[in-house]
Amino acid sequence: MGKKRWLPIIAGLFLILLIAGVVFSLSSPSILEGKASAWLVQRISSTQDNFKESQLIRVVVEPADISLYRKILPEQFDMPEHPMVELVMIDQIDVGPWPLTPYQEGCVSLRCKYKGEEGWFITSLPVSKWVACYAGRTMGYPKYVADEVIFKQITKVWRGEVIHNCRKRLLLEFTPGEWVESPTWVKKGWNIDGPVLNLMPPGVGPDVVRIGSSSKVQPNTVEEKGMVRISIGPDEPWAGLVPPGTVAPGTFVKNKGGRSLVPEKKS
Repeated sequence: MGKKRWLPIIAGLFLILLIAGVVFSLSSPSILEGKASAWLVQRISSTQDNFKESQLIRVVVEPADISLYRKILPEQFDMPEHPMVELVMIDQIDVGPWPLTPYQEGCVSLRCKYKGEEGWFITSLPVSKWVACYAGRTMGYPKYVADEVIFKQITKVWRGEVIHNCRKRLLLEFTPGEWVESPTWVKKGWNIDGPVLNLMPPGVGPDVVRIGSSSKVQPNTVEEKGMVRISIGPDEPWAGLVPPGTVAPGTFVKNKGGRSLVPEKKS
């Protein structure tokens, strides 16, 4: 009888330790390195789409400082025909499979050219969760886990904000309405399509990884026009690319359906 009485207690302690181990592994960067990182990629690279629903604020502007633009753009890349800066705040509402769970992120990208093909180099990519961070870094995304990545609606205004080390890094505030004036890339018909071009190791190289995408479920995208107020922390290396207090035409985008990222090593 004595042994039977202890069995539920031992089983309970084992379960607690198991749960604690899982939680710790998802919150500690060192645990997700090496073999664990390989397991994570294999787990997420399943037969289903990884990204099923999201909403985002997006704005594309011309850089205020071309010399700074060239300085930030790694030597592996050439200048594009039309330099542009893309700023995006994303709320990944439905993702999977586990352990990938809903998260938020902020993304700052520079238009670039690699071997004749134009695309986007991401220079900053803070996220809200460790799993999303390390899954992305295995494909060259320069992700880091910020203290806070916030995406919320206040009355009619959508706000996406990154806070790290007690300082604001990026804030996008979207107010719906017709554009006061179309952005330059629209007026002049500049192409803003193209793949993400990452470096591996992330942000360093020397290898360049081209990121495509695939969909098993047909995606559905709805865009709403509006004006975006851009605020950037002065300590960010790329802060000089966008003047303080810039308000530019942008979009609020809702995506449903399915999408997965497909890395392709180029060099």
